[in-house]
Amino acid sequence: MRASWSVTFSTDDADATAAKAVELGDTVLVAPVDAPYPRLTVLCDPQGAMFSATAFVPENKDIGRHVA
Repeated sequence: MRASWSVTFSTDDADATAAKAVELGDTVLVAPVDAPYPRLTVLCDPQGAMFSATAFVPENKDIGRHVA
């Protein structure tokens, strides 16, 4: 596997960022989704560079945790 790196941008609204990115010619690879702490989306620009945009959502802290 060759070396690589990724970029994550902070945003106030992952859904709005994904919509604006599409408007500007990007592709949504992962639609906005809730994860523990952020709501995030993964995008790809017209040249093929992938990046993510995350909005900090403290209320999401327990998403994905098994509750007994």
